[in-house]
Amino acid sequence: MFRHLYSVVHVLALPGLIWHVFRKYRREGHAAEIWARLIGRPPQVAPGGVWIHACSVGEAQVALTLARTLTDGASIPQIWFTSTTPSGLNRLKEQGAGCPLAVFPWDLPWVWTRWLRQTRPRACVVIETELWPNLVAACHAQRIPVILANGRLSARSMRGYQRWSWLTRPLWQQLSLTLMQGDADRVRAIALGASPATSVVMGSIKLDQDAPVADPETVARLRHWAADRPVLSVISSHPTEEAQILEALGDRRHEWAIILVPRHPSRAVALSRDIEPLSVCLSEDSLPCAAIVIVDRFGLVGSVLAVTSVAVLGGTWIPHGGQNPVEIARWRRPMIAGAHVFNFSDICAGLIEVGALIQSTLPCLASDAARVQADAQDRGEAAFAWVAQQSGATLRQAHAITELLGQQDAREPA
Repeated sequence: MFRHLYSVVHVLALPGLIWHVFRKYRREGHAAEIWARLIGRPPQVAPGGVWIHACSVGEAQVALTLARTLTDGASIPQIWFTSTTPSGLNRLKEQGAGCPLAVFPWDLPWVWTRWLRQTRPRACVVIETELWPNLVAACHAQRIPVILANGRLSARSMRGYQRWSWLTRPLWQQLSLTLMQGDADRVRAIALGASPATSVVMGSIKLDQDAPVADPETVARLRHWAADRPVLSVISSHPTEEAQILEALGDRRHEWAIILVPRHPSRAVALSRDIEPLSVCLSEDSLPCAAIVIVDRFGLVGSVLAVTSVAVLGGTWIPHGGQNPVEIARWRRPMIAGAHVFNFSDICAGLIEVGALIQSTLPCLASDAARVQADAQDRGEAAFAWVAQQSGATLRQAHAITELLGQQDAREPA
């Protein structure tokens, strides 16, 4: 009954949802794909494949890493993907080795029966926290296992689920396998309704990902621009963070060559207009020495990290919860974060313990940046070593998924 009420509310909210998505993606220069989100356009796939859903670019990278391991020796005829955001779809298209791909539709009551009938997946693997009541219920009704891979649950996320427990508890109870990143994540999942017997701590797949690739031409441009100055890069920043960080650096910001990498590069032009002193987008022909450089397209984080001396972790200076620090660690770069690291609390705690990451406040940021720069190489090596020691989550999660699929096949009538 509660799920039907949720569906009614979802349908009534459609006009506002359509307008929000249309306006957001049009502003960012992407197609809104309203029709695909409204009625669902499943990909043309053979029955018996494994469907992996990843919301945005970070989850998409996890999905790709897991998919490559799943297909390595496993009897899976096909893997196909869905994603919600343009950035996630683009990443899966670019690196998905031709696997079928579709826009993930809204969780509307008329979508999933036809979707599942046409695709007939062997299992649905959902990355991190992308759980939807109608989808999980439809899969459960058709005996399609739903697996939460690389699951994470912050205390704030848990409170959100608990607020709507009348709707979300059945959802957690219907999961076939809950593969969580850490002990606290597992405890929270079980409290929300996941089965203790099928909830397992596996570590984070993000710790297995390779360092982002650097473009030699971009690296050469940035090194020429920075000259002999140390580079302070603000990685995956959110609105208001850039201005706060620059203000916190005060007069000492001129000691650094500063690069801003907004989480959404579509913000770069507006950000460039708002920042003083002179700022310039990376795609511009020339990079004045005095300028603050703003990255205005995806795929350049590796190039930025190649020249970085100290990385400031975005999403941690506002109550967002932080972005993934592993890419920075893979490049052997030390990090400074704000107070809000709950999205990656276990990883950040490990990096803090070995001295690779320090948590700071805005009033202390300038002095802490100088302190980290003084022994940046040792801190960066500690970051890389700690991440390397935590590897193996991808293989563990892939093994758990294939084991479940094997058990499912054994139960099927001949």
